[in-house]
Amino acid sequence: MNKHPNQGGCWYCHDDEGEMLFSVEFDCYIHEKCLRNALKDEKDREAQIMGRELNNPYHLFYPRE
Repeated sequence: MNKHPNQGGCWYCHDDEGEMLFSVEFDCYIHEKCLRNALKDEKDREAQIMGRELNNPYHLFYPRE
């Protein structure tokens, strides 16, 4: 179901289905897949912050493809 991030939807896709991570910094949920995709954009500062906050190993590899 499509929900705004302030109502429990994913920060990027706004979907509330499936397992999600929670960012305390942004007070929102996010799908790991959405975070991985967002980390491909080196200019997406929010994704970089969430990647570090969540200790997501993908922030070490993206955008260095």
